[in-house]
Formats: sequence, C-alpha cells, structure tokens
Amino acid sequence: MNRLHHLLLLLVLTAVSACAGNDDAGAAASPPAPSPTVQTAVPTPSAANNTLVGSEWRLVALGPPDAATPAAPGSTTTLTFESPVRIFGSGACNEYSADYAMQDDTISVGQLISTERACLEQTTTAQEQRYYEALRAAESFTHTADQLTIHYDGGQGALVFEPLNPDSAESPGADFPAFPPEEPERIQFDEGETGATISASIAERDRAYYVLRAFEGQELTAEITSPNEDVLLTIVGEDGMPIKRYQNGPPAWNGALPATQDYYIEAVSVGPATTYVLTVQVREDAAQIPGDAQSYITLSQSRLAQQLRLPAEEIAVESITAPATQDGTYVVKLIAEGSIYEFHGRNGAVMQVSDPLPLAPQDVDVNVELPETVALSVTVSSVAAMTQTEEAPFWSVHPAHVELALNGYAHPATLHQPRIVVYPAAPFADISEPAAAHIAALEALLRERPDLAGVTDTLPLLRLLNERRTVQALPQYLSFANGSGIRYLTQYDQAANPVSSDALFYTFQGLTNDGAYYVAAIFPVAQADLPATAAEAAPGYADNYQAYQAEVEAALNTAVAASFTPNLDALDSIVQSVEIVAP
Repeated sequence: MNRLHHLLLLLVLTAVSACAGNDDAGAAASPPAPSPTVQTAVPTPSAANNTLVGSEWRLVALGPPDAATPAAPGSTTTLTFESPVRIFGSGACNEYSADYAMQDDTISVGQLISTERACLEQTTTAQEQRYYEALRAAESFTHTADQLTIHYDGGQGALVFEPLNPDSAESPGADFPAFPPEEPERIQFDEGETGATISASIAERDRAYYVLRAFEGQELTAEITSPNEDVLLTIVGEDGMPIKRYQNGPPAWNGALPATQDYYIEAVSVGPATTYVLTVQVREDAAQIPGDAQSYITLSQSRLAQQLRLPAEEIAVESITAPATQDGTYVVKLIAEGSIYEFHGRNGAVMQVSDPLPLAPQDVDVNVELPETVALSVTVSSVAAMTQTEEAPFWSVHPAHVELALNGYAHPATLHQPRIVVYPAAPFADISEPAAAHIAALEALLRERPDLAGVTDTLPLLRLLNERRTVQALPQYLSFANGSGIRYLTQYDQAANPVSSDALFYTFQGLTNDGAYYVAAIFPVAQADLPATAAEAAPGYADNYQAYQAEVEAALNTAVAASFTPNLDALDSIVQSVEIVAP
C-alpha cells in the first residue's frame, strides 16, 4: 500500500517555576550590564548648513580628471547624504555606509561598512573596489545642481556624479511615501496563478507605481530587469514601512511580509528612457484548506507545492479560495513517489499541474518539551524542496524539511518567526554550496571544540540570509538528546543598523550524532537594555560603528539570562529536549 509519511510531534508543556527564582537571584548578584554609551558627533556650523544633506547621486566616472573611466555599463553606484554626518549607498553589488565630515569645500570619509556579496561581473567587482578606495581617500569636492565631483589623492583622482533622480516630484530622501503621488496600477494575478510579469516602458528619470495586496507571512519575491540595469526597485507598505530602498543593492527583493495590507512597488529610472520587466511572485505558507482532511497548501514560486497527510491511494477534492482571490478546486492525487497537484479553474479547465514532489524527510519524529513561559503551542509543517532558479536566489534554496513554528510566543514584537527547523544535512549540502560551507564549519567546531568566546569568524547559520552579521554574543556549546551544536545571540541586517530587541535573536545550530540531520532554531529575544526598535536607538551609533558593535557585544556577553525575554535558560532547555527519531 502506498503511504504518505508524516511527522509526529510529541509536545510536552512544562511550567518553569523553581528555576525562575534562581534567575532572580542571579540577577541580584550580577545586575544586567548597562546600555553601551556612544559619543554623538556634533556637526560643525558649516556641516549643519550642508546643502548636500538629503541629496542622492549616481556615479558616472572615476579616475584622473583628464582621463576618467566611465562607470561600468549596467552598474549603478550611488551616494546618498543621509545627514550632516552620515552617507550610504550602493557600490554596484554591495550596500555601504560611513560617517563623514565636511568643512567649506573639504570632505573626509570614515571607515566604510559594507555587505559582502560577490559581483556577477569582474568589471563591476574592480570598479566597486576602486570606488570604495577613492571614497575613503576623499579630500575636497565641488558641486552644482547637475554634478558632484569628489577629489582624492591630492587632486589626481576624481569621482564624478550626476543626480540620481533630479526630476522626481518627491523631496530629497523621501523614497518611502506612504502613498504614491499618482494612482498606481494594481497588479492582478491570472486565475490560478501566484505571480505576474509586467513589461513596460519608462521615460528618462521617471517613476512608475504599482500596488499589490498581500497578507502577513506571505513570501514576496519582486525583481526588475532592464537592458542597462538602470531601472531600480522600491517597495513600501501602505503603513509607510520601508521594505526595499532603490538605492540599496540590485533591483530585487525576497522576504516575508510583515502585515496584511497593500504594498506599493515602484520602478525608478535613473537613466535614459528604456524598457523594463517587473516580475512579482507570492508564496503562501501553510494556508489551511477547509475540509476534514489534515492538509496544508504552500505556493512556491511559479507552481503549487503541497504536503498532505491522507490515506493511501485516496483522491481528495476540496473547494478553496486561492491567494489571488479566484475560486477554484484542488484535486490531489497521491502516488508512491510523492504527490501530483492539479489546479482547476471555475470552468473546470486544468490551470496547473505539478511534477511529483518529494516528501519531507520520511518517518522522522521530532520530540521537544516546550515551556509555557516561552510559547503556548507549536505547528508542524512539511516544507517542499526549493532549488535555485533565476527566480529563486541562493538564500531561498533548501531541501524538503520539517518546521516547527511556535505559537503564542513570549516576545511577539519581533521581525522573526520563532521556529525549529530540521534539515536532512547531506541533501542540503548537495544543492547549496553556501549551506555545505556552513555545515562543514559546524562539523569542524564540534570536532575541534575551540573556545567559542575566542571565535571571531561568523558562526554557522542556516537558514541562509541575504544579510550581514551585525552582532554575535554569548556563544556556547549545547547538547540535545541525540546530537550537539552551538547556541549564540545574533542580528543580521542589510545595512549598518543599531542592535534592537525586535531584530536580535537566539539561534541554535546543531547536528545529530550520525550527521544525518541539521537542527536549526531561531528564537527572537528582547533584552532589557536594548532599544525596542532601530528607530528608538540613541543617535550617533554610526559615528564609529565598529566601536558601537564592540560595546553592544560586551554588554550582551555580561547580561544575565533573566534580562532577556524569553529567558535564555528556558530557550536552552527547549534545545536540550530536542530528539530526532529517524527510521
């Protein structure tokens, strides 16, 4: 008999009582470390009157003034004067930020902080490196409404910029209006589809506006392509929350949406009149199908992917409403190797048929004890594999795996979803070189057991993130029922942002003793001395960002477990209770 294998979660709710008193005693003996203090730079009078503040520029040439090299074709290098003491932009492949000082016609730029993505073109890599070196060596500048020139190396070199968007109706720096200045085009998906592709033309330095309705927790992938890569992407929520700045990196974004609302998508031309293609995909995680069957649906890039628990050889027909609001019928046919999924439109026509999909790791049981001081319940999901395609970037690649999402979590004001994920290690390494590197790094740490306090390299982290580590603290080894790993606190960002309670998280990265399964936990944590959000951070943290990072890490490393929500001891107990039962 054909049978779909599924997960069994043994959930034991245990109250944390006696240990709470011990935490309080520990807090009394060792009070939490105070918040790190950061010196705030005071601009000079000329800096305070800096007319460049709020302006945005695009690099057009660099090198000797009489023989400058034009910017690499298809690249977009930007410079934004965010404040009298801070700049940021895109080096073509990576985002950067730095502090700067300005006096009369002189300018100096401090240490650059940038992401570390690899460029696809060697010429772009070389240009980005030259640009960073020249910017760090900046000495003086001249500017008009149409051009900014930054001189370096005693006047032997120059960075020549033009306005990024001089004809924009928005004021400088206002790249995130809560509502667009003109009526946007609403993106509609065809019946049965989970995405749309829009081909359009755009005038020189113009903007085009679109709007898409989406739901909290859905995964949005948006990308703009253009012949010269000079049409950029902005995404902002109806509530004004920025999702993607056009100045930051390539015109593409992928991530989970924070709220149910309209999302405004903006195509921003920074060059001559051209054409572009906007591609939008929406993936819905674990939207339950009405009916008696224990079944969940996942929309994955351009096709339907689903994991079901149903009797063998049974055909289940359920009427549902698709995320694009079209009514339809899903017909699910079970086969030995996996499942085939068909989507039928209202007229009965077959809209979509999937290939057979592999099931999540078969016959794997996950046992865990969940203290009610941390969360109230857990939802178990089987997640289909995602391989790398043009639409799916490297950080979205993963094998079929198991996810345990925590519900009623003790720290709800967070950017992350609390969860435990169990990946099959070898299949993950086979389909993802970055994942293979993280797995190998964890194996080496567990084999050699160095003092983690002395490890300055970024510790292993799956799932993969298109971001850079901001902070890393309180690392230690932990064992679970049939494996071991490391736990630590960290925060990842695409820019040099302050450490805050809505972005900080506890993570555990471990392997079963036989190396077959990789266990990754992400538990958001708040800390009593950290700002609740980045917006509430004290000004001046970026004046010397490396010193700020060091102070925050030192404060976190001396903070007691009870100063965090949830308590770190309770999170450790969850990890230590995990048991992976394989066939």
